[in-house]
Amino acid sequence: MQSTRWFYLRHADGFDTDSFLCVEAGFHIWAARVKATIEVWEKVPDQRSVPRPAYEFGPVELSTDRTIVTMSLGGEPGYMGMKLFEDEFPWEFTYYLPMWFRIDLEAGRRDTLGWFPQTNWGWVIKREQASKLRENPLFKRPTGAA
Repeated sequence: MQSTRWFYLRHADGFDTDSFLCVEAGFHIWAARVKATIEVWEKVPDQRSVPRPAYEFGPVELSTDRTIVTMSLGGEPGYMGMKLFEDEFPWEFTYYLPMWFRIDLEAGRRDTLGWFPQTNWGWVIKREQASKLRENPLFKRPTGAA
């Protein structure tokens, strides 16, 4: 597969095995949604006149220091594919991660198609909201959590 697009998740404390598996599961669920939508492309009236996108999914990889997870994509998404599937950072990637972990999680993306020529990073949870969540005992990191 020739990768043309990359999604990243970065956490200063790193991803333990469970948190990495949560991201990997979320990526596979997102990929399944993309594949299912492409499979029924012509059944959706607004999509019939637009070329069907082609997606290829690379492996989910963890950096050697365990702080960055990379998800790579290939294929020809076209404008409609990019708009439907990649306009915003896919929520499925972080869905299974505990809230206390997401509070300090960054999401990044890069591509060779011209949309994001350099890696663009942003917080998964806005800093104002993260500060409020940190005050709530429900969102505290459990004792002994990595």
